[in-house]
This record gives sequence, structure tokens and C-alpha cells, in this order.
Amino acid sequence: MGKEAKMNKLVVVIMGQDCEKFLRMSLPAVKTADALIYCDGGTTKDNSMQLAKEHSAIVIMQKYDQDDKTMNGKQRNFYLDYVKTKFPGWWCLAIDADEIVEDLEKIKEYINTPDRERNVLYSIRMRHFIGDFGHEDS
Repeated sequence: MGKEAKMNKLVVVIMGQDCEKFLRMSLPAVKTADALIYCDGGTTKDNSMQLAKEHSAIVIMQKYDQDDKTMNGKQRNFYLDYVKTKFPGWWCLAIDADEIVEDLEKIKEYINTPDRERNVLYSIRMRHFIGDFGHEDS
């Protein structure tokens, strides 16, 4: 018997707050991830956390201070520390709730391509909506 190839695992982290309408699109797009985490910034206006749980996401929470200009970095470090602790050695795709992954299987295929270097940051071109569904950036 030949040596079987090791399959790299992928955890997807979605960051948001009061973003149920976007989660209804972004969560199904990443349902084939090996693990899913929703990092909530303090939802009070909708059912974002419950919806994430219904999609088998692990929900972690850290209050997002809208007045703190460094909060994006703090929030990112918070969930990345969680990922490093709970999912060591896994690849991580981090998206905002308003970003929708077009084809997660392509990303999974890419990280399992032989001879890929580990511990490298890749920037994947993504589109996300700004304000409403009539405008987007890339």
C-alpha cells in the first residue's frame, strides 16, 4: 500500500455583528469547511449568533468597540488566537459576514495541492457588498 496524502484542514472564521441578513448568504457558502467559527462583536438587534449555531458554527464573542480605530486588528487577533489554540496546523480563511465565498472547494483543493509551502499568507481575491446589493468592491 502506498503512502496516503495528508489532507490539510480548513477552518473558516466569519466576523460580524447584527449581520443576520448577510450570514444567510455567507454561511451556506462555506458549509463544506472542516470547521466554522463565527466571531460576534456583540449582536443585540437580530439572531446572528443563533443562525451561526444552526449552521454548526462555533460562536465566540468579543465586544466590538465602534469608537476604537484599532478594533478590527484587536478582533482579528482575538479570533486568530482562538484558531491557533483550537485548530493548530489548520489553514484559516477569515471573512467578514458580508463577504461571500464563490467556490470553497477551489480553496480546499488549493491548500491540498502537493508541495504547497506552509505558514504562508495568501490573499484570495474576493468581492463583498458595500451598504447594499447594488454596489460592490473587489
